[in-house]
Amino acid sequence: MSVHLSRLLEPARRNAEYFEGRRWMFAIAAIAFFPLFYFVWHDLLPQPYENLPLRLFGSLLFVPILIDHYRPARNRAAMMGYYYFVLFCALPVFFMFMLFKNNGAEAWYGSALVALFIMIRLLDWVLLIVFSVLGTALAWAFYALTTTHPHVESVNPEYLPIVAFVLVVGAVTPQERGLVHWDAAHDIEFRGSELLVVHILFNLFKNALRYIARARKGEIFIHLEASPSGGKLIFRDTGSGIPPEVLPHIFTRFNSSSVFDVLGSGIGLAFCQDAMRAIGGSIKCSSVEGQYTEFVLTFPRPTP
Repeated sequence: MSVHLSRLLEPARRNAEYFEGRRWMFAIAAIAFFPLFYFVWHDLLPQPYENLPLRLFGSLLFVPILIDHYRPARNRAAMMGYYYFVLFCALPVFFMFMLFKNNGAEAWYGSALVALFIMIRLLDWVLLIVFSVLGTALAWAFYALTTTHPHVESVNPEYLPIVAFVLVVGAVTPQERGLVHWDAAHDIEFRGSELLVVHILFNLFKNALRYIARARKGEIFIHLEASPSGGKLIFRDTGSGIPPEVLPHIFTRFNSSSVFDVLGSGIGLAFCQDAMRAIGGSIKCSSVEGQYTEFVLTFPRPTP
């Protein structure tokens, strides 16, 4: 099957235009924060490994981008290529190299997630995958060359839902963000794992956006209700809704309904139910096909 090269270049052009208006701000931040965080991780919150020369080199890479803002280069194609080269070096390569050198330290897991979020905002999915795979491979090569006994630390599974949440939130378009309405008038405290709740919300957002896309209509409304016994989170979307014959089975694992293919064979909501029960809460759903789907998450009140 033939592929037109212009179709592959067009996303890169759009990304460059997006970065064009923000490159000088990004360059200033990078020039300042690369060396600044050396003192954060070396002196204030010491980590196993730091490298000031490497950070200064990272800052220098952004200097031409800042200069280009005031004195635009004549060869725009070459400068666009340089933008991508700098992003590749400064984000996946640098952050994964530092994650490896610090033996998977928690601080560098968090830093790598920040880098991932930035890449999601600046790159399309093809470039995101290419940058992530090649950047990680190159980072590992540098790590192996500079380490006596290189080894891979096991990935903490608690970070996987956070990675998923970053992917979803980062990938949401401005139009999709406009569909989400959050009423922050109230707040609640709860007892339990924040990571589990993040994963639950990830599943609800994923499903709601897919239902809205399928129905070609709808919005998402979220609000909290406090009570003496705890609190509730009400998550409603006005997308396609759930058929009445499917609704009683939505929390059943491996539900075979074709309508439920968007829920990952029924695993997603079954996990949500198990997670809410694990923290002493509950999750219930009501829906009218063609009108709305509403989930009510009940959280236990924290014990003194």
